[in-house]
Amino acid sequence: MLDTICIFSTIKASLEETSSFIEYHIQIGIDFLIIFFDHPQDEAIKKYQDNKKIMCISCTPEYWEQKTSKKPLSVEERQEINAKFALKIARSKKIDWIIHIDGDEYLYGYEKSIKEILSNINKKNHLVRFPAVEAVPYELNHINPVQEISLFKVHPLTRLGKDFKASRWNYLCLLWEKITYRLKFFLANILCEGLDRKSYIRGYLIGKSAARVNSDITGFRCHFPIAEKN
Repeated sequence: MLDTICIFSTIKASLEETSSFIEYHIQIGIDFLIIFFDHPQDEAIKKYQDNKKIMCISCTPEYWEQKTSKKPLSVEERQEINAKFALKIARSKKIDWIIHIDGDEYLYGYEKSIKEILSNINKKNHLVRFPAVEAVPYELNHINPVQEISLFKVHPLTRLGKDFKASRWNYLCLLWEKITYRLKFFLANILCEGLDRKSYIRGYLIGKSAARVNSDITGFRCHFPIAEKN
């Protein structure tokens, strides 16, 4: 039997974008989604509130009054507060894994499904990190990026799949890639004023994490869970 997975996200987006995010993750086998709607009257709440696989939480002034004195100004603070609540819900449902991602991020198993990947993780390991790749849009606006975009930028030092084996030769190749990667941008800085490494991958390179719900964590930040202090 495969492990169960819960995704939670704090979202403020169009109905099309939110629907794409939700329906994609349900389709790939995610067992439960907890969506915190940063806009309390979001159209998607009405659309998905009766779906048993989705918990829609409207972040009203009353919601924030219960969680803290007032609505935090930064989205990062709001995400951390929501993360603690999501973890509590996941534990009450006895879910195996919990993952925090944004509404414009999609989980993808390179060689296996996400459920297969996490189900095969050794029970002693409580954290799994997913590297980030960045979609290359073809147009200014995409209604359904999952169906419309098929090209992605991968950081040169990110290894996908099982093709990388820990050998001296492969580590030398990886070192060479790192040197040439920096050299290319050094030359580009000379030839193209204002260009830097961040112009290639415009988002972050850290990726996101999945954590076992029964592990010693108290919540999540943007990329990693927060460990319980002993």
